[in-house]
Amino acid sequence: MEALVNHNHSNNNNSNDDHVEELENFLATKSGVKGLVDSGIDQVPKFFIQQSQHLTSLSSSKQVPIVDLGGLENKQRRKQIVNEIREAAETWGFFQLINHEVPVTIIDDVLEGVRKFNEQPNEVKTEFYCSDGKTNRVRFFSNGTVNRSVAANWKDSLLCMFRDQQLDEQEIPQVCRQVITEYMKYVFELKDTLSELLSEALGLRSDYLANIEYNVGGLQVLHQNEWVDVPYLPGSLVANIADLMQVVTNNKFKSVVHRVLVGKVKSRVSTACFFFPSSRKFDSLYGPVKELLSENNQPIYQEVCASEYLTYYQAKGFGTTSTLLHFKLPR
Repeated sequence: MEALVNHNHSNNNNSNDDHVEELENFLATKSGVKGLVDSGIDQVPKFFIQQSQHLTSLSSSKQVPIVDLGGLENKQRRKQIVNEIREAAETWGFFQLINHEVPVTIIDDVLEGVRKFNEQPNEVKTEFYCSDGKTNRVRFFSNGTVNRSVAANWKDSLLCMFRDQQLDEQEIPQVCRQVITEYMKYVFELKDTLSELLSEALGLRSDYLANIEYNVGGLQVLHQNEWVDVPYLPGSLVANIADLMQVVTNNKFKSVVHRVLVGKVKSRVSTACFFFPSSRKFDSLYGPVKELLSENNQPIYQEVCASEYLTYYQAKGFGTTSTLLHFKLPR
């Protein structure tokens, strides 16, 4: 679960050592960005500042696709929805969902629950603090990886790892335990629905992707070299086609770069759910689906397991350069 997700990457090539030292000192406080703000700072520390050449302030007037899942049980309507999802996944890799059957009250409650967690005294939050995440399935952190080449993220996170859709709810902070548990029940149902629709959009049987598994005011996506705003749409959810989905579809569906702009006044709270392969299949190899390949559509990527992908992704750091370039087959 992400909280206070305000992206503001930075870099300072002339003082990498200072950058790392300042970031390490910040992480040692275990108080996160919220603690930094509460301390009364009057300017953002340099290790958070993005180099100007990496920033594009202008936003496009283009519209991110909106997919209405209403009427999904109707055969003809389902075909229309599948076509809309196919077009959005192929051209954008990003789309908003409405009428998804996750109650608006549940969405509002989980956002408020995450906000309440972050507004607690620091001594309460530090009980959940963990920077490496190798053992803790529930952890509070801010910028878990120290990287010399990229700037720190202006955000704090509460991560709840539902491994194989299971997590002892007693591990979740009490202030947001009930709302997160309830929210995830609906999210897992929506995951199954999207898996079916994406399979059908590829021309495969509805349960195909379920059998190999995959990832699901300020948000922007990079589309045709332009940053496009994803407008706040009350009650909607955002679906993001991630890297492994681009690999298994052999570039048919697109994984898109996205960012969050820092607000000048208000904090931003969001909840992000990432769907990974089950623990049983986490080290299995994933490559382009053979049914999608042909003489004219040869594999673009090498086979890669989720653990290998994540290791490289975390080492590379955040940025606009796709992690997938590392896994492309030579031409």
